[in-house]
Amino acid sequence: MATIGASLGDEAVSVGRVYARAFATIAHNPVATLGLALLLGALPGLLMTWLMQSTAQTDFAERTPGYAIGVGAIFLLSYVVTLILTALVQGSLTRATVAESEGRKASLGECLSAALPVALPLVGLVILWALGIIFAAFFLLVPAVILMCMWAVAVPVMVDERVGIGTAFGRSRALTKGNRWRVLAVLLILLIGYFLLNAVAGLFLGAAAVFGAEQGPSLTASFVVTNIITGTLFSALWGTLAPSMYVDLRDAKEGGSMGDLQQVFS
Repeated sequence: MATIGASLGDEAVSVGRVYARAFATIAHNPVATLGLALLLGALPGLLMTWLMQSTAQTDFAERTPGYAIGVGAIFLLSYVVTLILTALVQGSLTRATVAESEGRKASLGECLSAALPVALPLVGLVILWALGIIFAAFFLLVPAVILMCMWAVAVPVMVDERVGIGTAFGRSRALTKGNRWRVLAVLLILLIGYFLLNAVAGLFLGAAAVFGAEQGPSLTASFVVTNIITGTLFSALWGTLAPSMYVDLRDAKEGGSMGDLQQVFS
């Protein structure tokens, strides 16, 4: 299996190389990548969608004075659960992506065993990550974007290097320094891809409604299948992109090795 890595002396991250490694990880190891994306990403996401839609479609006459509070609590809970599951997908697929960069395949069990022991710290990390970005966004969009780029590889750092929350944030900041425009480019391409994927899914669902005359419940068969497919694909790509950036950043700065952590943080 070919190894996709940064050349020695290459000081900049390659956006193309990051995406190539992510796609190669998925193509060479579909059982682990797509399986974890389905189990930890698409299926829970579909359940959250059903829960929110069921709540929103409650008959107005049945709504109590506390309805708005209940809906807000459900949406907040859904957001937190989504954050946690996204971190678990990314954490699990870190092992698959790092293994791909080493020219081998990681099994589904190996991927899970890499993320589950640090599940609780991962939860704390993603909650702090979200709170920091939301807080920054209250002031201006730019600080929030900067934080997203600075902390883009905090989850892979925690999983691969087995460090604490504070060290993971600091290590991510150090690795992305000097390459944050390229990190932003990776994230923007992913965002554009997400909207395009949803646009295609919307066209398919529209055609199913017109030609199949699927009326009634919002969670029709075509809706479920479409969301499982798009959710799995996006979760797999998102789960491998951050680790792929981590590998590229580490290789660019440290010549393909962990390097001297004291030098990184000095």
